[in-house]
Amino acid sequence: MKITPPRIREELCEALSLTTAVFDAVGQREDLAHFRFSHQKLEEIQASAVEWKGCVFENTVFQSCSFPRGGFQDCVFMNCDLSNLNLRDSSLQRVLFENCKLTGLNLFESYLTDVSVYRSNGKYINLPGGKLKNVRFENCDLSGAVFDSCELKQTVFWNTRLSGADFLHTRLNNIDVTTCEI
Repeated sequence: MKITPPRIREELCEALSLTTAVFDAVGQREDLAHFRFSHQKLEEIQASAVEWKGCVFENTVFQSCSFPRGGFQDCVFMNCDLSNLNLRDSSLQRVLFENCKLTGLNLFESYLTDVSVYRSNGKYINLPGGKLKNVRFENCDLSGAVFDSCELKQTVFWNTRLSGADFLHTRLNNIDVTTCEI
């Protein structure tokens, strides 16, 4: 399975403040596009339909935030904390998560296409009703994750902890978990 990687420009705008960038984008009804956010913390922000395109997040924390019905396209998350972030009914396309904390991340009824998740803690991640296509979880902890009623197409779990994960009403045809801890 080939996952299309994020398409990131060589030159990105260095954002001084993630909070300011979000408020500006929401206020002007514009996408957040081609920014690099490094060592930032976003706290208690709630905004729906926010679109992030071609952004890189490094050592960034999203604390008590909610961005339902939004989208991330061509984005990279490195060493970030997205614990309990609400991305309900969102779309993630060509996104990379590496060494991230995704505990309790809410992706209820979301669409994930060409998403790679490496060496990340996704305990209790919520994906019920999600549609996953070309998604790879590698060397992750997804214990207690909820995959109820998901559509899994070309989804790979490689060397991933799935103990206590819930796959109720999810077809697991062609899903190989032989390298996983169940």
